[in-house]
Amino acid sequence: MTGLQLILSTVCNATFCESIYDNPLIDTRLSRKQNESTFLTDFVNGRHLKIATFNNYPLSWTERTDNGTIIGHGVAFEVVNVLQEKFNFTYEVKVDMAAAFIPILTTYEAMAKFSTVLNEGVWMMMLKRPKESAAGSGLLAPFDEYEKYIPLSPSVWFVYGAFIKQGTTLSPEANTTRILFATWWLFVILLSAFYTANLTAFLTLSKFTLEIERPEDLFKKNVRWLSLEGGAVQNAIKNPDDTLHYMNQMILHGRVLFRSANDDEEYLSYVSDGTVLVNDMTAIDYMMYNDYLKKTRQDVAESQRCTYVVAPYSFMLIHGGILGYLERLGLPDTKICPLDLQSKDRQLRNSDLLMTYFIMIAGLAAALAVFIGEIIIKRKLIFKNQKQPKTSRSKKKKKPYFDDSRPPPYESLFGGVKKDMIKKIINGREYWVVNKANGETRLIPVRTPSALLYR
Repeated sequence: MTGLQLILSTVCNATFCESIYDNPLIDTRLSRKQNESTFLTDFVNGRHLKIATFNNYPLSWTERTDNGTIIGHGVAFEVVNVLQEKFNFTYEVKVDMAAAFIPILTTYEAMAKFSTVLNEGVWMMMLKRPKESAAGSGLLAPFDEYEKYIPLSPSVWFVYGAFIKQGTTLSPEANTTRILFATWWLFVILLSAFYTANLTAFLTLSKFTLEIERPEDLFKKNVRWLSLEGGAVQNAIKNPDDTLHYMNQMILHGRVLFRSANDDEEYLSYVSDGTVLVNDMTAIDYMMYNDYLKKTRQDVAESQRCTYVVAPYSFMLIHGGILGYLERLGLPDTKICPLDLQSKDRQLRNSDLLMTYFIMIAGLAAALAVFIGEIIIKRKLIFKNQKQPKTSRSKKKKKPYFDDSRPPPYESLFGGVKKDMIKKIINGREYWVVNKANGETRLIPVRTPSALLYR
């Protein structure tokens, strides 16, 4: 078979041509497709169909004219109008055929026959844009459960190990020890300065950290949310085999609303009151775009036009028979009111540092509680000791309530002072002169950390 024959056969198979080969399997398959297409063409030719739909702007919606006729609009009816010109039929919005964005769900497959899958529906969450980042999300963002680089538990133990008392409690007296401690504290100060500067830069950026980013956040924080009545979200949640069925508990507790609104303003009023809207991504884009144009015509300040925002993660994905090009035909190419408003800067507010204040207050409260507890325990021990009868012949030593003595010298910690050890001053420093068993003489510095190396 030549290349030209392959091209002609491909073009013919894509249309309603007869089979040109003697393969019975191909002939049977093509004839069935032709018979089905021919039957559909003859069935709708010159016929008056009754079409059912539901309000799902901009995918499908209806409007009633002055004479009472219901006219269908949206992407679905644009496809119907193309089919009307091709197959020569008329229609009214009734019940013979459905023209709407109907997702392919298992509960629907037994009730209707779907068209070819042409697109993928994406459901997103739309919420009111917060005035500041979510409280604490900026500080705790590296320890999020989706970030596995720095888990919270090892970080807590690392900080705890850095703050507990390690090594000796002796006050540094040698110059080398003082330089070592000064270097360490200088490093800590620089580290704190860099952290504070980076934190300030992070908090003053225009990027927000939303409190609700995933469907799990709605369930964990028990946030009220809204979706289209009879839509894919409602059917997915009520389906026991779906991954979102756990959110059915929120329906039982009255935290979920399902409404069929004819106007975007009805949905936006819910979102303005703090309710999260779960809807198709295209429908949300149209809502935000129309709201932005409305505020622009009303001469609203630019900083107050983007009052809504879309969560960065999708709610769910479902296949549906809607063309992607027609969906976004009336939308601009640029993203409408993105989460990161890069052209706008904002000032650092006290509300951005709420979690920092809470952590400091909690730490000071814990330290104060421990301090008060130590005082109470100490006074109880003193009061208990005063009640005990005093015995002059008692050989028991008095138990101290707290240790206020200075640390012992190094030579007493690592063995007693031998009688054959002589202390000498060499070049302005004190040394112990130790005579070994083999006759060798060693010099050991007195009261310096380096003395440990010679023991």
